[in-house]
Order: sequence, then structure tokens, then C-alpha cells
Amino acid sequence: MEVTTQQCVKTINKRIGELFNPKKQGARWWITCNKSTVTNGYNFYFWRRRPHTWTRSWPLVDCNDCSLDECIAIIRGVRKQWEFTIEYVNFDKDDMWRLRQSLGKDM
Repeated sequence: MEVTTQQCVKTINKRIGELFNPKKQGARWWITCNKSTVTNGYNFYFWRRRPHTWTRSWPLVDCNDCSLDECIAIIRGVRKQWEFTIEYVNFDKDDMWRLRQSLGKDM
């Protein structure tokens, strides 16, 4: 079964809503978008780092067989609801250039 861009955005937003607790003082929260060469897609993770503790991550969604344009659409959909920092892992220079051109200041 193929997962659509809208389903990925909905799943990510739902998972972040379940996991995010703004009352945890001093915690740093962010999202990573990992480019996977194995699945030819993108994996999204939600991270938390509290002072003097281990960093914790939760998988949000695996978007297999997903193009860069679909990844950009997913990031835009998540950005509409959340303002977390997004780190990009395993992206090459050309992909990063396209992300900067497409997302601009929202990157």
C-alpha cells in the first residue's frame, strides 16, 4: 500500500501532538528528515534533549519511494502546524540547494 503525502503529514502531526510536552522545562525538541538510499525515500524522527539526560528520539513516519518534491510538500505541511527546527541528514548538495530554493526561510 502506497502512502500519500497528505497521509504522511497527518501521521507526523498526530505523532508530534502525542509526544510533544511543552511543560518539560529546558527541553530542546526538533525533527530530523533522513534521506534513505535503501528505501529510496525519507524517514522522519522527533527528538527531545533535556538538560543532563540522554537524547531521545521517536520515529514519526517512513515515506518509502518518495521523491524530493513530495518530501518538500510533507515539510511544508508539518510547518503549517509546528515550528520545530528540522535537521536534514544524508542529503547531497543538489538536494540541499533544491530545499533552500523551495522552502526559503522556512528551512
